[in-house]
Order: sequence, then C-alpha cells, then structure tokens
Amino acid sequence: MTDTQRVILGTTIAAIVGFVIGASWQYSSARAYSNDLDATRMELDSTRHELLFQELEAMLGAATIEAQRGNHESARRLASDFFTDLQQNIGSAPQAAQPQLRSILDQRDVMITELSRANMETGGLLAEVFAEYREAMDRPVGPMPPPSADPQPMTTGM
Repeated sequence: MTDTQRVILGTTIAAIVGFVIGASWQYSSARAYSNDLDATRMELDSTRHELLFQELEAMLGAATIEAQRGNHESARRLASDFFTDLQQNIGSAPQAAQPQLRSILDQRDVMITELSRANMETGGLLAEVFAEYREAMDRPVGPMPPPSADPQPMTTGM
C-alpha cells in the first residue's frame, strides 16, 4: 500500500468515525427532546382535562345564578349544556368522582323540566347540585378557612 493510499484510507476512516460520533450525539439529543416532548404532551392533556371539569363547574354555577335571578330560560340552556358535556366526559373524570357524577346526571330530566316550567325552587336545587359537583370533584364546599388560621402573638416593644 502506498503512502497516498494510507492517507486516503486514514482520512476515510477518520471521516466515518467522525460521522458515527456526530450521528450518535444527535440521536441522543433527539431522544432527550422526544422524552421532553412526551412529558409536555402528558402535562398538556392533564391540564386540558382539569380545565374541562373547571369549565363544567363554571357552567353549572352560571346556571345556578341565572335560575336564582329568575332567568329560567338562560339557566335551562346552561344546565342542559352542563349535563350534556358531563355525560360526554364522565368517563375521563377521576374514578372516585364517577358515582357522584352519575348521581348528578340522574337529576338531569327533573332539572331541565323544572327550569322549563320556571319553577322558582330550581335555583336552590341547582345550588345543591353545584355543591354535590364540587364535593364529587374533591373541591372545598362551604366557608373557606382564613389564609392564616393561627394568630400570631403580639409582642410589645417595651
């Protein structure tokens, strides 16, 4: 083998080794980015899921307020949308909440009927359903404790 052939062979081997090192480095970087992307997608799905159930809560709260204000048609539309969306998404609710949410769904026909009749008691009934929903979703119901429950002792500067 001549010196020129050795140089060409050495250069070719060096180029191949350099290519393999560069490709494996890029592959490991891409793999790390792929894992980050998967984690971000899972977090996004979780956030969307959480937002969906918060929107349902807001819709039920709005229906309750409208019924209490005497705007029964608006309350009926909001309540109908709430029950429809809840029925479509109950399978993605937390397992512990599903029995209570199914119980809430069982009240759909009565609520919609009473709202269409403009029954003045439906505001209170919807408020009870709202409290049941918050309880099912493991959210506080009732008065909230103050931010700092332990009073700080006062010291005097004498």
